[in-house]
Amino acid sequence: MSSRRNAVQLLFVLMLVAALFGMPMAAGAATATPTTSPGITGPAAGTTVSGTISVTGYASDPKFLKWELDLLPNGNANAPAFVALGLSQGVFTQTLNTTLFPNGNHLLRLRIVRTDSNYIEFTSKVTFANGAAPAATPAPVAATTVVTPTATTAPAPAATPAPAVAPTASGITSPVANASASGVITVTGNASDPKFLKWELDLLPGGNASNAATVGLGLAQGAFSQALNTNTYPNGSYVLRLRVVRTDSNYSEYPVSFSISNGAAPAATTAPAAAPTKVVTPTATTAPAPAATPVPAAAPTGNGITFPTANLTVSGAITVTGTANDPKFLKWELDLLPGGNTSNAATVGLGLTPGAFSQAVNTKTYPNGPYVLRLRVVRTDSNYSEYPVSFSIKN
Repeated sequence: MSSRRNAVQLLFVLMLVAALFGMPMAAGAATATPTTSPGITGPAAGTTVSGTISVTGYASDPKFLKWELDLLPNGNANAPAFVALGLSQGVFTQTLNTTLFPNGNHLLRLRIVRTDSNYIEFTSKVTFANGAAPAATPAPVAATTVVTPTATTAPAPAATPAPAVAPTASGITSPVANASASGVITVTGNASDPKFLKWELDLLPGGNASNAATVGLGLAQGAFSQALNTNTYPNGSYVLRLRVVRTDSNYSEYPVSFSISNGAAPAATTAPAAAPTKVVTPTATTAPAPAATPVPAAAPTGNGITFPTANLTVSGAITVTGTANDPKFLKWELDLLPGGNTSNAATVGLGLTPGAFSQAVNTKTYPNGPYVLRLRVVRTDSNYSEYPVSFSIKN
């Protein structure tokens, strides 16, 4: 009993010392909490804002694919308004013009999507209060006698509200239908939708959708322009297809037919024949000239992308070069994979001729971050070989 009493007394003393000096009594080391947790950090929940604001936050997950930022007017999840999209995890900042939305209580929703298509969401309540334009200050009234109107005075007519400016219709404005194009051209148009997510610009050889090559991609709605090097493609008829994708994954398409006509290089000028000379007819005993030995066909250059090189960081407009050969060659395709993710692949080039190729790519069309360029050499039996190169975009 004495030893038990001593143990109890010792425990009491230890607890008293811990209480006096603030020492923790938990067994084991405390687990450090992460310094940054996914979610929206600004504006703070419950804040009233106006004008153009910055939405800040943090998006991260072990299976991270992308993050999406939406505004839910009056908290209605069935009518989200797309605000931003990011393919890199970590801290983000996004500008939001609150004057484009009605005043009132709304929800900002951050959705972090994983590679298995599942996602987690974080919401933050904000109030928009932009107020009407201040009324004009009335001019001071001169010191004259005020005449009170009688009951028969007609009331001033109510001001007629100005009609809202309708958004520019989506579509391709250049080239126009049935135009003939050559060299490097600029494709222009407009891409808008209340549930806008992104726009895609595709080139369809002969109007064949199965051979569509994506030549442009944008994450901001409104007017756009996209450079297109028609020298990369054979002459003939094509369709440019603008696809406006909505947040519910549905989309609208706007096609324009045109043709590519890059004339062949001029033939070399034939040198004038020399003055005729006496022709000597060989006798029957003249030995025939030896048959020319056939020159073996050169072995095809190794397939692959030669620029950009592996792990290179690029910016602005670049020219992707490489070689695509195969005994059963059908076509080559050049795809851009954000973060190396094949599910988000965008075709940036297509060729129907084997050998060396070059393809212009405007990296400013895409967010900064890591990418993979994938060259696919397709054979006539529909099988193919792939040649990837990892690189980064930093504009």
